[in-house]
Amino acid sequence: MNVISPKRLSQILSEAEAVITQISVTDARNLLDDPDTLFVDLRDVREIERLGGIQGAHCCARGLLEFAMDPESPYFREVFTQYKNYIFYCDNGLRSTLAAQLAMQFGLQNVLCLSGGLEAWLEAGRRLEPLRWTATAD
Repeated sequence: MNVISPKRLSQILSEAEAVITQISVTDARNLLDDPDTLFVDLRDVREIERLGGIQGAHCCARGLLEFAMDPESPYFREVFTQYKNYIFYCDNGLRSTLAAQLAMQFGLQNVLCLSGGLEAWLEAGRRLEPLRWTATAD
């Protein structure tokens, strides 16, 4: 019988960090009004309702991302084919690190991860806005 050594979260995050590209709050802020860039909020509905998010972000909980990016899924979201740049974010950058790697595996190009997540966004004095949560396709 083969025994597989389990990985730890720290190892999985390190592997993802090695292949993704981080973007600073300053550089991300400069792309807020870019019509070719979509910010993707990966937090769950309770987090989004409590704090709001980055202006114009598309909400897609991390746990639904695989379904939302697969064109064969009944939960597919067209937004994952409509933009040139994608900036993923969460509270602190951990979920978005994994999501950025996943998005690359699904073939998305120009995928970025907001370094430090919303914590860094707020620390830099940026504001949040109410976001509309969509549980299914657009």
